[in-house]
Amino acid sequence: MRLRFNAKERDLIQDLTLDESGVARALESTEPISGVYEVECSLDDLDHLMNSIAADANHADNPKKETALDGLFERLGRIQDKYDDAL
Repeated sequence: MRLRFNAKERDLIQDLTLDESGVARALESTEPISGVYEVECSLDDLDHLMNSIAADANHADNPKKETALDGLFERLGRIQDKYDDAL
C-alpha cells in the first residue's frame, strides 16, 4: 500500500521514540511531491507504525503533540480499516 504524509506528519513520524515499521526510514529518503511524502508499506508496517504513534501519544508531555499524534493515528486507522474490510 502507499501512504501519503504531509510535512507535519512526516516530522511526527520521524520523531517517534520507537518505530519498528521502517516507515520513518523510508520517509528520510523520500522527496516531497507538491508537499506530499509518499511511501510504500505493508499492512504489518502500518500496524507497527500505529502502535508506535499510540505509544508516543500516550506518553506525550505536550498536549499539542498528543493531539497531532492522535489525529494521525485516527487517519491511519481509517486507511487500515479500508484494507481490513477488503480482506
